[in-house]
Amino acid sequence: MGTLTGLTENHRHWAKYCEIDRILREHGWVAPRDHPDLRNQLSYLQRRRILVPLCPGFLVSADTVDDVDLRIRVLQAWHPDGVLMGAAAARVSFDPDIEVQQIVMATTTKRRAPRGTRLIRWDVPDDHVHTTRGMRHTSPALTAIDLSRHDNGAAIDTALRVGATRLRDLRDALKDTRYRLGNPVRRAMIHDSRDLPWSQSERRTHGLLRDAGLTGWETNQRVSLPHGRHGFIDISFAEYRIAIEVDGYGFHGESESREQFETDRFKQSSLVAQGWVVLRFTWRQLVDHPDWVIAMVRQTLASRRRGGYALAA
Repeated sequence: MGTLTGLTENHRHWAKYCEIDRILREHGWVAPRDHPDLRNQLSYLQRRRILVPLCPGFLVSADTVDDVDLRIRVLQAWHPDGVLMGAAAARVSFDPDIEVQQIVMATTTKRRAPRGTRLIRWDVPDDHVHTTRGMRHTSPALTAIDLSRHDNGAAIDTALRVGATRLRDLRDALKDTRYRLGNPVRRAMIHDSRDLPWSQSERRTHGLLRDAGLTGWETNQRVSLPHGRHGFIDISFAEYRIAIEVDGYGFHGESESREQFETDRFKQSSLVAQGWVVLRFTWRQLVDHPDWVIAMVRQTLASRRRGGYALAA
């Protein structure tokens, strides 16, 4: 939260400045209309550029003006009936780490958009208006398909992975908002998501397998691991106990954390001990050498079949 800087106890009416500081700490902003007794002090702080306007009637500390989460909350406070869309809606509801270049809000009234925001005249269907921590936003399904026009399905992948939405919810969201500009692209991205990718790397691998005519695989198979743990195989040919794991290093922030690195190696070793063959592909291999990736999958399938390995056997 923002606080006042650049003031000393020598300033007159110090108690009132302390009250402003308290309001900033509690809310992140101060609305002059709600505090007429602080009008003179707020005007002084504005002249000193210690406080700056973020939306009409809302002041924030100058050192927090670029805080995207604060900007989202102030915009909602300024326009309580508005509905956050796009990346801002995703950040509020299911992807707190998504980058927000511009805050987009749907509104049914004509207003002038504050700096760094975009207001769209649209009455969002009631079933697709959700509220999280006091902020109104489009449903995760509608948010994800809206973002899919420009992010190649990355938001859909995230929403599916964290359980914020389901494939049928995506289809329903498209149906409930028919006739919108860009729906052919949204429809195509939903179709491309039919095998439930949880990352861009998985999405690309699904496409390669489909294009190669390979069948008999499933996605996100839950498996039991030692010590009462469980994991999910990105792509599996379960009949032959072939697991395909795809790494997203170096693409759209999918780089592995140390914890994820350890978890993945624990899962891989456990699968091998249970008789699985694990193929691991990187994003660069998927992009630069797709034929080799498919050849590795085909060779592994052929090897398991020649060996007579199948769960039914």
